[in-house]
Amino acid sequence: MKLTLKTLTSICTLSFLATHQVDASWQEEWELFGVPGGIEFFLVFNFIAVVVLLISFVKKVEGMNVSKFWNYLLPGTGIFTFVIHACFIAIGYPQFTQVGSLVILFLLLISSIMEIWFELNG
Repeated sequence: MKLTLKTLTSICTLSFLATHQVDASWQEEWELFGVPGGIEFFLVFNFIAVVVLLISFVKKVEGMNVSKFWNYLLPGTGIFTFVIHACFIAIGYPQFTQVGSLVILFLLLISSIMEIWFELNG
């Protein structure tokens, strides 16, 4: 694997998503979304999400000729994560308002936008 700026951006997006999920566990995010099953469901969901995002990452960095879905899944997930949490914060939920949580969300947004830019501009 050649470590290009495009690949490094994908690594950052995946790393920021993973770091956010560590924070999400501490924040008990399943309660914020009203999802039953508590931490057990959250762990199963995150295992599946990590597997799917890793598949997307591998397909992308190996340059596999695949549908655009796989190329945009990782940054799309990053942008969605930022937007949904920004909405929760805007309506007054206290979760994810700590400096560390906000920094991770903003870095996730920036790396996701950069990743899409690289996809669109080769």
